[in-house]
Parts: sequence; structure tokens; C-alpha cells
Amino acid sequence: MSTRLSLRSTTAALVMSGAMVLGATAASAADTSQTDKASFDLAQSSDDSMQNNMQEGGSVDDYSDEQLQNYVLAMQDVSAIGQEKEPEIANAESEDEAQQIWQEAQEEMASAVEDRGLTVEEYNEITQAAQSDPELASKLNSMVESQ
Repeated sequence: MSTRLSLRSTTAALVMSGAMVLGATAASAADTSQTDKASFDLAQSSDDSMQNNMQEGGSVDDYSDEQLQNYVLAMQDVSAIGQEKEPEIANAESEDEAQQIWQEAQEEMASAVEDRGLTVEEYNEITQAAQSDPELASKLNSMVESQ
């Protein structure tokens, strides 16, 4: 699978899930070898503490309503960035251009999360927790629907 198709599929998955920001921030954006993989794990992070938090999992009681509201707003921002960048990636003239657009999207997504008062690690932790805790997922869905 080409890098361009992989990036396009990754962006589409991001938009569809409306959830994860890559663990990589602007300083540690994904390298080309990662994007060459047929499947790109959006939850992958080089941060050991984040992985430990994700393994422990979280529950609805682990997060304040303010954190969850900030998460919902950040998730909407991340989804909008993904939707905006997907056609740019799909129409990139080269693999390098597609990679550059993807890295810009990652940076914008990380900034959007941080602008909502969360770290990328906290955002990813809540996403992972929601995937394993139906009560948390339900609460987040209710918060989205109430907006």
C-alpha cells in the first residue's frame, strides 16, 4: 500500500472515529517508516507514561465534567481538522507532500487539544478509556448530543 493511500486511509479513519490525536506531537511527528505500514495505529505513542495510563484504563469517575466537556470540544476540533486535511492529503502531488500535510494536521490537532486545556496524552487517555468503558462512552455521547 502506498504512503499516500495509507495517509488517506488514516485520515479517513480519524475523521470517522472522531477520536484520537496521534501520540506524536509536533516535536515527534510520525516518521515515513510508520506511514508505510498498511495499518497505522492512531493510539501509538512513544510516551511510556501514557501507555501505562492507558493500560490501567479510566472510568467515568476518573474525569471531571470539565475535563470531559473539554475533551468533547477538542474531539470536535480534531474531527474538523481531519475533515479539512483529508482532501488535501488525497490530492497531494507526491508522497512527500502528503506526508507534510499529514504532519501539519498532527500539529494542528495537538494544538487544538491543548487549546481546550488538555494535553495530547490526557486526550488519548480519555479516548482509550471511552473505548473500554461503556459508561464513559455513553456520557461522552450524551455531552456531544447536548451541544
